[in-house]
Amino acid sequence: GAAAKGLTIRWTQAPSERLSLTAHRIRTHVGKTTWTITASVRRAKSRPVVGQLVSFQLRALPGSTLTRTRVRTDRTGTARTMVSVPAGASALVEAVTNHSTLTRGVTVGH
Repeated sequence: GAAAKGLTIRWTQAPSERLSLTAHRIRTHVGKTTWTITASVRRAKSRPVVGQLVSFQLRALPGSTLTRTRVRTDRTGTARTMVSVPAGASALVEAVTNHSTLTRGVTVGH
């Protein structure tokens, strides 16, 4: 018979990442306000994470829209989308990465 050969598996932990989310009002139209939503993904020492997929989710009343739901971070570690909400309403935009399921939310409106 053949002797079994050993197999060594080394587990390494992925570098920790931080996700932050900000909203900036960019314009108000009749009946709607539009915001830029910026997700920033960083590693230790604030190094940007390039190419990280960020999924944006909108929790809002009907009439609210989100322009992009899946965006990869650019060379600065940021991914952007825009949300429009009806006047007087608010919406929650969440950003999720696939790294350790990082989730952050920001509320826009009012």
